[in-house]
Amino acid sequence: MEKKKLIILFITLYILNAIIISIVLAIQDLEIVIFWSEQNISGSFLDKITFFMNRSMFDGDGFGGQDVSYIFMIISLLVYPISFIKPIKERMKSMRMYSGFLIAVGLTQTIVGRAFKAIFARVRPYQVVDDHSLYSPMWTFGNYSIEDAISKGSFISGHTMTAIYLIAFAFFMIKTHKPWKIIISFLISIAWAILMGFSRVVDVKHYPSDVFWSMIIGIAMVIWLYFVVFDIPKRESGELNKFEKGEEFRWSLLFVIVTVLFAIAIISFRYIFLEIIYYQPIYVVFCSILGYFLIRRMKKLMAVLNS
Repeated sequence: MEKKKLIILFITLYILNAIIISIVLAIQDLEIVIFWSEQNISGSFLDKITFFMNRSMFDGDGFGGQDVSYIFMIISLLVYPISFIKPIKERMKSMRMYSGFLIAVGLTQTIVGRAFKAIFARVRPYQVVDDHSLYSPMWTFGNYSIEDAISKGSFISGHTMTAIYLIAFAFFMIKTHKPWKIIISFLISIAWAILMGFSRVVDVKHYPSDVFWSMIIGIAMVIWLYFVVFDIPKRESGELNKFEKGEEFRWSLLFVIVTVLFAIAIISFRYIFLEIIYYQPIYVVFCSILGYFLIRRMKKLMAVLNS
C-alpha cells in the first residue's frame, strides 16, 4: 500500500512540475506556430520526416509514424482473445496479462485524448495563423463547436498520445533489472514521441503545449496503470495472480464509459453559461451520478485485481 501511495505522490509532483514548465512554454505557443507557418521546408529532409510522421496507412496515405503504435495495438487485440482458448490458456497467462495491459493503455489514452479535445475545443493553429482572434491559450476553452472539437480539437495532440503509447514496452524492461536496457528503452520511446510532437508543430497542426501535455498525460497514465491499477511487477514476481477472467478488459471498458460520462457532464456544464438548453442541467446531474456509481464499481474491480 505504501508503494502505491508513493507512486501516486510521484505522479502528482510530476504533473505539478509539468504545469510549471508548461506555463513558460505556453507564453511562446502562438509565436512558435506563426514562425513555422512562415517557413518553407518543401522538399527538405525535415519536410520528408514531417510527412512520414504525420501520415497513416489507415488514412490511405501509406505507412507512417502512427502505424508503429497501431500495429502493436492490433497485435494486442489479436493475442488477448486467443489467450483464453482452453488448450493454451495456461501457457498464455503472461501474454494475456501483457496484451490486456496494452489494450488498457490504448483504450484509456484514446478516450482521454478525445475527452480533452471535446472539453477544451481549442482551434487548430493552421486556422489561427490566418485569424488570431480564434486563438485560445492552453487550458482555456476554444471556439470550436462540440462536433468540430471532438474530431479536430487541438488540445491535446492525438498523434503524440498515440506515439507515447510505445513507452508501455519500456516499462516491460523493468523486470530485466538491467539499467542499460531500461534506459535505452525509455529514451527510444520518449524520443519517438518527441519526434512525433515536433512534426505536428512544424506542420502547424498543433501548438507546443498540445504535444507537451499529450506526453505528460500519456506517460502518467501508463505509470498509473502499470504500478497502481494492474500492479504488473507483483504479477510478474508471482505475488499476485495473473488475470484469469478478463478483469483488466472490463476495468478498461468501465474507464472508457466513466470518462465519456464526465466529459459530457463537463461540456454540458460549460454550455450552461454560454447558451443554456433545458436538457444540459439534466446531462450534468445524470452523467455525474452515473459516473460516480461506476467509479465505485471500478474500485471494487481494482480490489479484485489486487487481491
